Amino acid sequence: MNTDVAKDYLVQAAARVEEENRHLLVVDVSERCIATRLAIYLRDALSADYDVDVEYNRHGPDKKQLYDLMDKHDCDRDHRRDEGQTVLPDVIVHKRGVDSNLLIIEMKKSANRRGLVRDRRRIRAFRDELGYQFGALVVCKTGDRPAIDVEWYE
Repeated sequence: MNTDVAKDYLVQAAARVEEENRHLLVVDVSERCIATRLAIYLRDALSADYDVDVEYNRHGPDKKQLYDLMDKHDCDRDHRRDEGQTVLPDVIVHKRGVDSNLLIIEMKKSANRRGLVRDRRRIRAFRDELGYQFGALVVCKTGDRPAIDVEWYE
């Protein structure tokens, strides 16, 4: 799938969340609840060729781990490779059981902007280490004027 098509699916799914689930954003529900709605709408839009999962923690039969998130000052590269950090991406678009990873999505509510730098770093690590084609940071503004913004990474 090319970048324009993948990005369009995500932007349309985010728009559906914003339009059809405004109440969730107004009352500031959990990030996981919003991520689940986004995943449902992505799944509706995609062909049966892809699976869409929330907090999927497997890479094949193994735990999904990232090594570049480890503190580089605490250990050398070989040690990090043995003991990566187990991660739960907010939403992924992939094919279960095979190494076909299309899109990693990290979600952030505007009320919790502290983790934006960390989430951007995680997206890069997912792309570099686990071969995700694309990445996105979806920032949800909650409260009286809800909105959803998408940052796209290729």
